Amino acid sequence: MTRCATIVSFLVLTLGLACGSDGGSTETNPADVPDTAAADVPETVEDTADTGKDPTDMGPPDLPEDPGAVDPGPQDPGSVDMGPVDTGPQDMGPVDTGKPPLSCEHKTAFDAVGPYGLTQYEKAADFTMPVLGGQWNFQENWGCDSFIFISYANGYEYSEGLWTSNPKWLLDVSPKNVHYIFMSFETSAKSDVMAMRDKVESGLKNMSPEDAAHWASHVHYVPVQAWNLEGWVGDVLKNQGFFTFSIDRFQRMRETGGLVNIAAINQSPQLYHLENEVLQFNFEWDREKALAAESPTVLTLFDGAATQGGNNKVEVTFPDAATMAGFDSLDIDLLMDCKDYDTCPWDYIAALYLCDKDDPEQCGTEIARWITTYGRDGRWVTDLSQVLAYLQDGGTRILRFDSSGQGYTTTLKIRLQNRGKGMRPTGIQPLFQGNHGFNLDYNGHFEPLQFDTPEGVKKVEVFGWITGHGFGNDQANCAEFCNHTHHFQVNGGQEYVKDHPVAGTLNGCKEQVVEGVVPNQHGTWSLGRGGWCPGLDVKPFVADISQSMVSGNPQTITYKGLFKGKDYDPQPVAEPNGFAGNIHLNTFLVFWE
Repeated sequence: MTRCATIVSFLVLTLGLACGSDGGSTETNPADVPDTAAADVPETVEDTADTGKDPTDMGPPDLPEDPGAVDPGPQDPGSVDMGPVDTGPQDMGPVDTGKPPLSCEHKTAFDAVGPYGLTQYEKAADFTMPVLGGQWNFQENWGCDSFIFISYANGYEYSEGLWTSNPKWLLDVSPKNVHYIFMSFETSAKSDVMAMRDKVESGLKNMSPEDAAHWASHVHYVPVQAWNLEGWVGDVLKNQGFFTFSIDRFQRMRETGGLVNIAAINQSPQLYHLENEVLQFNFEWDREKALAAESPTVLTLFDGAATQGGNNKVEVTFPDAATMAGFDSLDIDLLMDCKDYDTCPWDYIAALYLCDKDDPEQCGTEIARWITTYGRDGRWVTDLSQVLAYLQDGGTRILRFDSSGQGYTTTLKIRLQNRGKGMRPTGIQPLFQGNHGFNLDYNGHFEPLQFDTPEGVKKVEVFGWITGHGFGNDQANCAEFCNHTHHFQVNGGQEYVKDHPVAGTLNGCKEQVVEGVVPNQHGTWSLGRGGWCPGLDVKPFVADISQSMVSGNPQTITYKGLFKGKDYDPQPVAEPNGFAGNIHLNTFLVFWE
């Protein structure tokens, strides 16, 4: 599929970051627990806790060698996407992507039993650590918040960049249900965190009294060398050596992505990118709460299976036809766990295909599409209810999962249920489909089509996937980074249009973290695309065309793809560095009864 721009190797080498994102949780709706006191002690220098330890008693494990220069990235695995030629203005500061409510209705019960662990998705044990002002306990502050730890290491470009960035930018945009804990690997830890405290407090003076008071109780400073911390946090650091890591709202240890916007001209590490992690944790929490409130019939296709390439076939037995008739909704729940960064570094198309019932070797009917992350995990739950029309007979079917040559540990489930829609999809037929170059010849591939509307139909939809790929060969940077539009017209009447207004913007995909984009990936993930984002499911285009039906049959539907209202005429650039634009189009007509 595509790959964008370069990967900064120190994000991987110095962070120890293989993968980390939402997914894999088996949590159900947590039990309510009463509010507990979570006040931090006053942060005064005089009351700084003294552990009485010789800082040389416990030598730190070796930190990774700082590679310094930017790594151009792995060798080309196929068609490449090196990013737009000009990404626009410098990254001058954070973009506020929205804050969740300051309070939560249901506090999460603290898991005091475990089992606990020190790696991705394992539960965090209780711990107490010294902070400026006294002692701070994890369990006492548990309930609705996540926790992010930032450590300083002298001589490491990435860590020094984070430490010297502006913490007020982070606090200005961060959701408030998070604690930030600053630490240092150096023997100068006390003075290091005091300097950070001074920077934070300087920023608080320019906030409202309410915001300043909130962050004063949610930002903490550990005045002892991080290697010497006892308990869970110290064990994580000794085991992993992270500069940053987190605890999410499910009490799980989480690796933190790359805190550099590789798509921007200014590529220095910035603390404010940590807000994306908190936004993701809140999105995951809300999603899990919604899923736990449902009682679907769940069919498991893969359960932590190693998948690579395009021929991952699985046999699935659906309920019988009578049972299937009781479902009006189908969701596909996919977790792609990137265990080894080297096997999954790129933003490629992944797809699920339904094999032909009579000829299972023919597996070309696409029923779901995703775009993989740049080297992080991703989990997506997508409403694809229209696909029920293909499965209404029930019984055994074969499906094929395609990860476009990359390797993952994959969990894939189908969730069937009745959401009370009052109708269900009973008919589906291919409409306009193809993978064609986006140019003056594009629309010549699509002639008007006629179809009949069956008796008893309550709704007719256009349904499917339209994504643009290719950049760097033409002045408009099409079709990945331009706003191409797609027009369906029924019986010469109303047009139904899919457009992509965020394509080509610096933060078009970053702004969709609140909708499930995996944040802080190791590539140009933030850039807005033409119909997709790295690390996100491709939401199908759905247009209810029922009102455009005319009495009798047949009905006529047309399609065309345009740029700025015209057939697209690519204007070449002097030094092309990408590949010609193309549109991956796969649409269907769906009939609901």
